[in-house]
Amino acid sequence: VISILTLFYYLKFVRRVQINRKRVPGIDPEWLLGNLRNLGIISGEKTMHEAFSELKRKLGNRFSFWLGPTYSIVLSNIEDAE
Repeated sequence: VISILTLFYYLKFVRRVQINRKRVPGIDPEWLLGNLRNLGIISGEKTMHEAFSELKRKLGNRFSFWLGPTYSIVLSNIEDAE
């Protein structure tokens, strides 16, 4: 049952997000941890706003971020929402 639910979740949500995220720059996430570990947030090296400012410097005003298994798009300017 768990395998079937995991496969359903992957096909329904993760695959769709992977197709849509090609338009927004971002770094590749890790499974279940997203970008939290590879940015140093879990280990306490950086706080969330320090990681966001680093991504803004590297990727621009608009970038994608994975908070665990949740995908989000971070916008720095209101004009980017248009």
